[in-house]
Amino acid sequence: MTHGQAGREAAWALNRARTAARLEDLEFLLAVGESFEPAAARCGWTPEAARRAVSRHATTELAAAVARATRTETTR
Repeated sequence: MTHGQAGREAAWALNRARTAARLEDLEFLLAVGESFEPAAARCGWTPEAARRAVSRHATTELAAAVARATRTETTR
């Protein structure tokens, strides 16, 4: 493994850990009743970026919570 490759892999690992932490924060905020868009913003994401992260990395439970939260917001 080259030095450059090791650095890239370390950066990817850090990014995965950061995304996992932000998804955990998003899940908590939704569980305590925060609306989706403000919850995404508090996690440092746009709503679209949060949806992409959820679709790529989240658990089924979080994906369902996001679907419920966004469905509720559009029916208000």
